[in-house]
Amino acid sequence: MINCRNIKKLSRKINKKDYLKSFVIITMVLVLTLLFCVIPALTKKVLANNVQVCFIILSLLTILFFILRTFFSTGEAAWYTGRIAGRKNGYKRFIFWLKPKYLFKAVRLEILLVLIKSSVTILLILPAISVFFFAVSLAFTGGIEAVIFTGLIVGGTALLASGVIFAFIFNQYFFLAKYLLAENPKLNVIQIIKQSKNLTEGQLFDIIKFKLSFLPLFTLSILIFPVIFIYPHYKQSSCIIAKELRL
Repeated sequence: MINCRNIKKLSRKINKKDYLKSFVIITMVLVLTLLFCVIPALTKKVLANNVQVCFIILSLLTILFFILRTFFSTGEAAWYTGRIAGRKNGYKRFIFWLKPKYLFKAVRLEILLVLIKSSVTILLILPAISVFFFAVSLAFTGGIEAVIFTGLIVGGTALLASGVIFAFIFNQYFFLAKYLLAENPKLNVIQIIKQSKNLTEGQLFDIIKFKLSFLPLFTLSILIFPVIFIYPHYKQSSCIIAKELRL
């Protein structure tokens, strides 16, 4: 059983010792995200008359952003995981993931996880999409009464909500994947996914409870506190849970 209160307490204790470095990392991630939003917009504006060149550049920028995001995500996991054990040289563990051999292993893992998660999500929400399509197509042909149309829309919405919920639950099987890779870069991608699934078996609802416990804080980050003050706390807490699940 995961004790969220104790985990958050330990996370705050660890972050107090080294918050400035955590702040630097989250700032780099935010700057990267901002650049990804700004540069494509500028590219579209400058190359508005050259669709093919614009498409190529945007595609390359998307690939570059995906690689950099994977580097930051994996390096971040190595950084926070090392702090639990009191290891020094956190930046070296972070920069380690710039090595091509390990960076592209992290990219392969990320791609495989995206494919698995998106495929399952699509399968789970497909019934809802089918119901919506059926209702709309009948409405356009005029062959459906208002009550039946409303019933289909309500039913489709319920199917969509349940599909999203089950997809979210399923995705927690891979909660440990990047932490396993960060701790043992020599593992291959398939081993990581299998180990993550095995270790999280029976722990899914504890992981979900932990994530939902941060929902009020992230909501406050929109209204009051900047996310940079909450995100390091969440990431450190995630690493602590990951360590507990691997024991």
